[in-house]
Amino acid sequence: MKKYLFYLLGFLLILFSLGQPNLVGAEGIPARPIDTTVVDETQLLSSETIANIDQLNQTWAASEQ
Repeated sequence: MKKYLFYLLGFLLILFSLGQPNLVGAEGIPARPIDTTVVDETQLLSSETIANIDQLNQTWAASEQ
């Protein structure tokens, strides 16, 4: 039993002496997400414009039937 206890303590000592690995380094994190689309606030549609588009879509759908 003491033999296994010494093996366990030796393994833990070696494990902790190596140090804990860094899972994520700060230098690995980009300043902003990669491959994303940035939408400018000036490009967003107003609710009035969206309502006009919806009306045009409904008119087009009715004419297609």
